[in-house]
Amino acid sequence: MVIVHLCIDDVVIRERIASAVRLAGFEPRDVSDTRSEPALIIADGPLPGGSAYAPLVVVGDSGAPNAQDLLDAGATDLIDPRTPLQLIARRMRRLVDHRLARGAGEGFLQRVTHDLKAPLLNMGQMARFLVDDEDGLSPDGRRFATRIAKNAQRMSRIIERLARLVDLSNTSLRIMRADPVSVVRQAVTSTSLTLTVEPPVPEVWVDLGRFAQLVVEVALNAEQAGALNLVLSGVSRGPMVELVFSDDGPGLPESQLHRVLAPLVRGAGPEERTGLGLAIAQRVAEIHDGELWLSPAPSGGLSVHVTLPARI
Repeated sequence: MVIVHLCIDDVVIRERIASAVRLAGFEPRDVSDTRSEPALIIADGPLPGGSAYAPLVVVGDSGAPNAQDLLDAGATDLIDPRTPLQLIARRMRRLVDHRLARGAGEGFLQRVTHDLKAPLLNMGQMARFLVDDEDGLSPDGRRFATRIAKNAQRMSRIIERLARLVDLSNTSLRIMRADPVSVVRQAVTSTSLTLTVEPPVPEVWVDLGRFAQLVVEVALNAEQAGALNLVLSGVSRGPMVELVFSDDGPGLPESQLHRVLAPLVRGAGPEERTGLGLAIAQRVAEIHDGELWLSPAPSGGLSVHVTLPARI
């Protein structure tokens, strides 16, 4: 049994959050209850004396000017009490699963990615030194050193993106209303793709930075596959919005659509691809209590479907 301690003065908000906690399968208790060690604390502001003894979730308006101050004061997450109960419950599950009960495998991956960075950097630098400054290097030696430098750079990029994938489970979210069209337009400017929007596209309830990261990964994946155009459409589905990003690239066989979402699985394209872009995008959707899946696009390319909470 996971115990969730509440420290909320407003009776209406307290009961609403307690209902969401029960819906998530946890037991809500008053923060002063000392019958068990706190596993999670939900409050309507920073606790007196800090929250070092337990992760703290703060209830408040995610769009308020002081939202970032609450996160800076020690909150691991910020939940707006107007959010539908089912979405709050799913957020509670995610917090427990990914912040309180992270497995040894994730910790191992964090240590590995950290410990490999320096050796790979040194290997690449030494190989580039041989290529640039060693006059007596044979043609074969120069070719091998160039290959070593290139592979070390690629491995460093993979390690960096693996670390980013792991960190997605451990960072706070600042959820607010967002117009996905404006975010997508800005994110796609980092690629050579031409964007077409099929309105209307409903507003969503997301962390702007993380959502932009999702869009960049989807757009880069399309560009690297050889697409020239990206089409954005959206439709409301109850408390969620389904966004669809369709490209005109070569697409994938249906048998590979699920496989390429796994980390380090690369589709066709340049050697620089790490096989982590769609995995990162999928993880961003998951930490927003949404989903990501693939289907063939009408143009013959690939469609990336993403569900995110609808604007409240």
